[in-house]
Amino acid sequence: MGGLLALYLAARHPEIIGIMLFAPALITPKLREAQILRWFIYGFPKKDLDDTKKGFLPWQGYRINPLKAVVELGKLQSFVRNLLTEIKQPTIIFQGKQDKTVDPMGSMIIHQTISSQNKQLVKLENCGHCVLLDPQRVQVYQLCMQFLNNLHTT
Repeated sequence: MGGLLALYLAARHPEIIGIMLFAPALITPKLREAQILRWFIYGFPKKDLDDTKKGFLPWQGYRINPLKAVVELGKLQSFVRNLLTEIKQPTIIFQGKQDKTVDPMGSMIIHQTISSQNKQLVKLENCGHCVLLDPQRVQVYQLCMQFLNNLHTT
């Protein structure tokens, strides 16, 4: 959801000089199911939080997806999708190819739709949704530093 909020702010505040997106949740699987099931159950446990995988840092976040929140996320997704063409800031998008939390197609849609002339989509072979914790995190950190340095030199 942080990526969607960053996109919203960039569309509304052109003074923001650049955007870094980490597995943005433009499309989430099972949204329709959540809209129905929210009336009957509180939430679904998060999957793929195996902290024992080699190269992964331990997950410190919440371990359940409240369904009412998932439905609200769907509303935010629709709202932000309509703002994408307004985004002109330099943007770097990181997407793990093993992401089971969000649909990686969302990152491709963002990359294709934003109006920025300076945009990059980084697809990470060995990462899931938490690209800042996953095995390629050092590469992500380095690319973020390069992106930030380039913002300050232009």
